[in-house]
Amino acid sequence: MVRIVLSFYILAGFISSTLFAESLNVAVTASFKPVLEELEPLFKQAKGHDLVLSSASTGTLYQQIRHGAPFDIFLAADDLRPKQLQQFLKLPIERVFLYATGQLVLVSKDPSIKQLEDLKQSPHQLVVANPAVAPFGVAAEEVLSSIGYQGEKVFANNVSQAQQYLNLGLSPVGIVSASVATELPHIKIDSALYKPVIQQGIVLTDSTAAQEFVLFLASQEVTELYLRFGYSLPVSSQ
Repeated sequence: MVRIVLSFYILAGFISSTLFAESLNVAVTASFKPVLEELEPLFKQAKGHDLVLSSASTGTLYQQIRHGAPFDIFLAADDLRPKQLQQFLKLPIERVFLYATGQLVLVSKDPSIKQLEDLKQSPHQLVVANPAVAPFGVAAEEVLSSIGYQGEKVFANNVSQAQQYLNLGLSPVGIVSASVATELPHIKIDSALYKPVIQQGIVLTDSTAAQEFVLFLASQEVTELYLRFGYSLPVSSQ
C-alpha cells in the first residue's frame, strides 16, 4: 500500500511538472548563441522549460520583432534596441534587463600578426561583423579607427558568420566577440579602445517561464559560464 501511495505521488509530481512546463521562443544575438546553447539543457533540467532559439544579428532580430515576430524574449548585443522595443511596444521598463558585457578579440592565424598594430601592414582583408546591424561590428570599427587602420575589410552579417569566414580560411585575421573565438587563435583587445558592449535583454511576453529564465541568467552557475566565453559580468551603462 505504501508503494502504491509513493508511486502515486511520484506520478503526480511528474504530471504537474509537465503541465506547468513551457516553451520560450528566444531571439538571441549571434554572439551570445554559443553560451545559450550550453545553458539550454541546464535551464531545462533546473526549471523544466524548453528554449527555442532563433539567432541573427541584433539589428536583424530587432527588425523582425518590430514587424511582429512571435518571440518571448530578446537577448541583444547592445543596450539600445531593447529600450527602443520597450518604448515601441509600450511595455513596462522593468521588462528590460542587463545580462552581460561583451569583449572583443583579435583573431590571427598569421604568425606575423600578433597585435593590433600589425594589422596596418597586413596583406589580408580583415573580417568583421557589419556595423550596420551588429554591435560588435560597431565596436570593431572603433578599435580600427583608434589605430588608424586603412586596409580592406570583409563584412559578415554577424559575428557567427565572421567566425565561419575565419574557419573557412577566407581570411586569417578578424576582429570578433570573444564568445565565438574560443577555438580560434586570438588575443584580447584592450577594452579602453572601444565603448563597452553592454548587452541587455527584454521580456516581450511575460510568463512564469520568462521570469525564471531571467533569474537563471543571473545565477552563479551561469555567470561562471559567461567568463569562460570571454564575457565579463554585467556593467550598467547608466
